[in-house]
Amino acid sequence: MGNAKRNYRPNFDLEQDVRRRAGNSD
Repeated sequence: MGNAKRNYRPNFDLEQDVRRRAGNSD
């Protein structure tokens, strides 16, 4: 199931990372 979730939202992880980086940078 973990794999399916990653496949379903491959950008989810990347988006979260970017959002976290932007919040940290601010």
